[in-house]
Amino acid sequence: MSILKEDRAVYMTDTALRDFLLWEASSKDTIDLKRVYVDITDDLVAGLLLSQINFWFLPNRQGQTKLRVQKDGQEWLVKRREDWWEEIRISAKQFDRAAAILEEKGFVTMQVYRFAGSPTLHIALNLHAVWEAVKSTFQQGEGVNSEKDKVYIAERERTLTE
Repeated sequence: MSILKEDRAVYMTDTALRDFLLWEASSKDTIDLKRVYVDITDDLVAGLLLSQINFWFLPNRQGQTKLRVQKDGQEWLVKRREDWWEEIRISAKQFDRAAAILEEKGFVTMQVYRFAGSPTLHIALNLHAVWEAVKSTFQQGEGVNSEKDKVYIAERERTLTE
């Protein structure tokens, strides 16, 4: 098998291709990014950061919180700017810019508290603001893949007692 690259063929053996395809299919080294988060932030990196913040704030499979820090009656996500590289491959500088976008849009609140003896940025998600922006995007017809998605959103908006 050959793959063209800049007018020259790069050849992969059948074994190498099979190994690559197996690795690709089984790799858990992924980042889940919903396109609507890019749409509501108007920025790819901010959308990626919002997606990952949502991951931390949503309950795990057992319905329990993944967060461990509570201050002022609120749960907080605590990560150093530099730690975001390991998680979603954004630099500290990219984090600063993306976090400012999220805060400006009201999707997060950021506060510096002491953590492990050092002043550390804490992030709180404003899930209501995120959901309202997502719903608004769906109502405008953007970010919706099909009529099935519209029905799913409408069904989810009903309460359990309806």
